[in-house]
Parts: sequence; structure tokens; C-alpha cells
Amino acid sequence: MSIQFGDHIFDEPTPFGKWQPPKQPCIYAVLAHDPKVKPKPYLVLFFGECENLSDQTFFRSHIKYSCWTKQAGSEKNLFITQLKMPDAEALIRKKTLNTLIQKFQPVCNEV
Repeated sequence: MSIQFGDHIFDEPTPFGKWQPPKQPCIYAVLAHDPKVKPKPYLVLFFGECENLSDQTFFRSHIKYSCWTKQAGSEKNLFITQLKMPDAEALIRKKTLNTLIQKFQPVCNEV
């Protein structure tokens, strides 16, 4: 199953520890499991974009990792999903990312 943010359909959310990062450009969302959120029980904490997420240590070394775990309560409540954009140039990904951040205002995207 997938999850939709605005007009964009992301892959099914995967638990943080089981996620296999794609080796292609994408926009990703870090989510917290939250049964109060409908229709799917996920609260978006952060949107980001990357050329290649294949580095398994990327997320644990991310500058916003502490925000994600604080908001989710623990790493076990973190999920990741991605919108694969293999043919999109960086400028298009950035524009899409900015639109998602403006619309959903994830708490960990604040500066």
C-alpha cells in the first residue's frame, strides 16, 4: 500500500530499521506512527530529498535525527517512505520538496 501527500504517491511506509534505501534520486518522508492520524496512522515529521540514499548510516547521522526520535518517542516508532524520482533533475526535486514542506509543515523541517 502507498501513502499520499498532496498529489504525490509515496511508497508504503517502512519501519526505520527495516528500510532499504533506494540507489536513485527521491524525496523521502520520515514519519511517526500515530494511531490518531487518519486515514493512515502516520504523522509526517520531515521531508527531504537526496540523489542517492544507499548509505545505511545516512539517517542516524542526519542533523534532524534527534528531532525525529524526540517527536516519535523512540526510533521504533519511526517509519520512512519515498517518492522515487529517477528521471527528475535536482531543481524539480527541490521544487516538489518545498511544495510538500509548505503544505504539510513538518515539525522537523523548521529551522
